[in-house]
Amino acid sequence: NDLQVDGGESVGTNRIKQFIGQYESGNKYDIANVGTANQLSTTKIVDKSIGDLLDNFAKLPKDNPARVFAMGRMQIVPDTLSAVLKRSYVKDKGITRDTVFGEAAQEIIFNQLILNTRPSIGNYILGKNGGNEADLSSAINSLGYEWAFAPVLKQSNGKFSKSLTQNPSWRGTNYGGSAGNPSQSKLTIKQVAEILILAR
Repeated sequence: NDLQVDGGESVGTNRIKQFIGQYESGNKYDIANVGTANQLSTTKIVDKSIGDLLDNFAKLPKDNPARVFAMGRMQIVPDTLSAVLKRSYVKDKGITRDTVFGEAAQEIIFNQLILNTRPSIGNYILGKNGGNEADLSSAINSLGYEWAFAPVLKQSNGKFSKSLTQNPSWRGTNYGGSAGNPSQSKLTIKQVAEILILAR
């Protein structure tokens, strides 16, 4: 099909997508894991419909090597993928359950996550807010709430709360211990802040 990727393709958006993709998937589109640390799925995902992936491959048992969990360049999980299909940005671009989960569809969904699902990221990089420390901290947290590789200043369950200025070397993540995710990021809060500032 002829999906058009537009709207979210600013220099800043692409820079953030490149950054996230590097840590989540090596910026590969045809990649998925089975939901267990370091276990890649054997399923080729870029030639299958979103509905097929959600209804069939995502529901396989964890020990089945064809199972898919985190999928594609942005490593989107089934619940999140199901949710974004209902969002107007995605629907307006022609994405449905029948859409093949190829590069164009993945880019539109990636834009949805950055610009709309996690608007603190989009608002920051597109300059839609003042860009103060609170705005930057909110963007950092939103990034870490959506993608497990990134550190957060405040864990969503309230286990810790840090300050960008007082704790620039902090590496704590939101999903540590869940589905094989690390409790410490390879990146510091300061490094993520610098990427976001550069993207703005």
